[in-house]
Amino acid sequence: MESNQTLAEKLTDWSRTASEWLNDQQWYQEARAKWDELEPQTKTYIKLGLGTFALLSVFFTLLSSVWSTHSLKTELEDKNSLVNFIRGANDEIRRLKDLMPAAGAGAAGSKPETAPWLSYFESSATSSGIEPANLSLLAEKAGQSSDSAKETLIDLKVKHVNIKKLTLLIKTLETGSRPIKVRNLSVEAQSDGSGYLDATLSLSGFTPTQSP
Repeated sequence: MESNQTLAEKLTDWSRTASEWLNDQQWYQEARAKWDELEPQTKTYIKLGLGTFALLSVFFTLLSSVWSTHSLKTELEDKNSLVNFIRGANDEIRRLKDLMPAAGAGAAGSKPETAPWLSYFESSATSSGIEPANLSLLAEKAGQSSDSAKETLIDLKVKHVNIKKLTLLIKTLETGSRPIKVRNLSVEAQSDGSGYLDATLSLSGFTPTQSP
């Protein structure tokens, strides 16, 4: 109780000192004289205006905080979705060995697609809402082959993409008309703070071997 009274006394002394200092200032005296010259109705309008401005400032501050919180929540949900997707990639990698025979068996009697891989990726990117110009092949080389399918190891670079579109592109590639599996995924946030990413996808693409 004693400490509270001491604090209250200190605040009172500080307020009195500040008030005395303010009253001694020439600019404050002139402003106070101008204020006293105003009509009561004008003073009322000014007080209402200042009060309205203060309320609007508080409202927009709260609105900005709510919007920022919503944006952070949405970004967190997107990143969690990507993290869960990456965690599931290990299971997909273990299934790669089983995929090659299945790719050949599933395409028996049909003509395999032979279009360049980049063209196929650009088509998939377009359907995922990504500009084809943002894609580039970093590497493309032969992988393992069997009697039923040939594997191509591909490193695909995707620039300036957000998490949602990147996730959609990966799903489109893995469920498209050509057998593709994601072996690895690395992402790097762009330094401008825009929330966009640069991603590198290590892929295995399979082309069924035509029967003679």
